Amino acid sequence: MAAMLEGWDIVCFSTTDWDFPWGSRQQLMSRFAASNRVLFIEYQGSFVQDWSGRCGVRSPSAAMPGRVRAVTPRLSVWRPPGAWPGGYYSLAVNRANQAKLRRGLSSVLKDLGFCRLLLWVYAPCSLEQIGNLAEQGAVYHAIDLYKEETGHPRRRTVIQAMEQQGAPKADLVIASSPPIQDHLRPWAKALTLQPSATDAAEEPQPTRRQRWNWPGKVAGFVGTVDDRVDMNLLERLAAAYPEVLWAAVGPVVGQARQERLDRLAARPNVRLVGRVDRADVPGYIESLDVCLLPYRRTPFTDAISPIKVYEYLLQGKPVVASRLGGLAGMENLVALAPSPEAFESLVARALEAPDNGARPRRIDFARQHTWDHRFQAISAEVAARLPQRAPGS
Repeated sequence: MAAMLEGWDIVCFSTTDWDFPWGSRQQLMSRFAASNRVLFIEYQGSFVQDWSGRCGVRSPSAAMPGRVRAVTPRLSVWRPPGAWPGGYYSLAVNRANQAKLRRGLSSVLKDLGFCRLLLWVYAPCSLEQIGNLAEQGAVYHAIDLYKEETGHPRRRTVIQAMEQQGAPKADLVIASSPPIQDHLRPWAKALTLQPSATDAAEEPQPTRRQRWNWPGKVAGFVGTVDDRVDMNLLERLAAAYPEVLWAAVGPVVGQARQERLDRLAARPNVRLVGRVDRADVPGYIESLDVCLLPYRRTPFTDAISPIKVYEYLLQGKPVVASRLGGLAGMENLVALAPSPEAFESLVARALEAPDNGARPRRIDFARQHTWDHRFQAISAEVAARLPQRAPGS
């Protein structure tokens, strides 16, 4: 059996807070904390973002800026003080922001007694930290094609420069989808593909099962409703199939999008549930006859490896998704739509088609792609790339 990562002090530079949204960062770091110590650094939002709320919301249970809170005895969370705006539009501004973060971090690491440092970088702005913290190893874990997130040309140029300068300094670069892997290949000295996964423990509890007051089929989307979601497609589906209940389960980002969803929710066959407790998500998935991933097709969304698809499959659900590069190779399990017209047609087929034995195949696939599997593969590969030194040396 390959050696696993043990005895390290992992400093994780996240793109999110610890409590929300829950995803690959928390899944992996909570597992690493069993045999290592972990400091999870929440996203360093600008002063403006901290006032308005990044992505529409910041976790109310998160620590105050500058404070450290213990999640477990081996896993701590730190929210750094706010940054100057424009870090993703100027390398100079980002260097200043990262220097400010580093000054605060040095004190936190000293208080925690961290010494055998492994930097685990999710945020491309924090690639600047590699080589500046006397670390003994570094990983760049790219779960999005960040340069394409907004489409702004200046932002695209700056983020590409961050990755071009920072990725070669990492001992290992992890890409979550083939498009991200292709993007980073020219600069990574070691590169591996590790897509999203599901938590095998996420089975619906009887007391948390959702029941819709609706006589017919229910189709829906579980996840954050943001720029990735094709609002025109949701409106098209609700209008085309008034006999089907269409549900959206998850927080809504952006006032204009909320207003548009509110208009959509005026239809009798639409339900907007909003943000729900993570423990309730499996129950909502179980309640759906067809699960959807209705994303707009952009360079950014094409590179996403959607966690929700794996969670849908874990419950054996038929899935209709926009055709994304991050879902390549899953055509025999997921109905992939290259256009809104095809999406509508595939949803109609999924609502009417018998199971034909597909449910066990979906569940079996998901159980082979759990976070435990991903963690073991990633831990072994990172351990093989790092210097073998005794803990504390």
